Amino acid sequence: MQNSESVLEREAEALRKWFSSQRRFGSWAAMERALNVTKHCLNFIKNGKRRAVDPELRSKLYNTTGLEEFKPIPREPRSKPYVARRDVLKRAKSNKRTQRMFSKLPTNLPEELTIALRRLGLTISECGKRYELSPNMLKKYKRGVARPQAEKNVKAVTTILNDAQAMQRATPTKPMDGDNERTQRVKRLLVLLANELEYFKQSPEPARETFRKMVPGEDVGYISTLLRALYNEDQFQRWLLFSKYKMKSEE
Repeated sequence: MQNSESVLEREAEALRKWFSSQRRFGSWAAMERALNVTKHCLNFIKNGKRRAVDPELRSKLYNTTGLEEFKPIPREPRSKPYVARRDVLKRAKSNKRTQRMFSKLPTNLPEELTIALRRLGLTISECGKRYELSPNMLKKYKRGVARPQAEKNVKAVTTILNDAQAMQRATPTKPMDGDNERTQRVKRLLVLLANELEYFKQSPEPARETFRKMVPGEDVGYISTLLRALYNEDQFQRWLLFSKYKMKSEE
């Protein structure tokens, strides 16, 4: 108790002496207003009725007076930050939820995102704004240079993919008039092509050699993969990502 009283008196005496020698403040009230402290705060300290224990108050007094008695007391850092048990459980639960969501993301995420953006009819900027996702991060996910890690981003990407799939299911499947006409035309061409190719099945080897020289193999491969892709919409959307080929037979 004596030690506490001596500290009180030492701080009070030092503050009184400093105030009597300074010319900056005309009154204790003026000093309180300048330091933005409560009314009569300094009077309590100068009369030895209260210590300046608040770190912010001590810092103000030390910066103003320069008195060692009010030098801020450094706090010893804790060796290990305290975390409430409920916070630990909440964080663990959030991590598990994120891991479950992350595991559901497709391995071919760049392709799926490209397809999703095309189905939604959105640019990267528009998609980022709608789903509250950074366009730069979305661009990285689309290019395959990064995968979502934060729970917010995982949830946003999952929602984008789900919305694109829902839009595909909601798209009317009833064929248009032009669709029927073109489909019938391709069907007739396939029959005609099959009949023409029968000739090369029965012909000698020189005929097939002529065929190989005149018909580019790349064109045949392109048509074959296109026909196969048309029978599966997801496969077709992925095929579109790489369909930069131009028919050589047209040149």
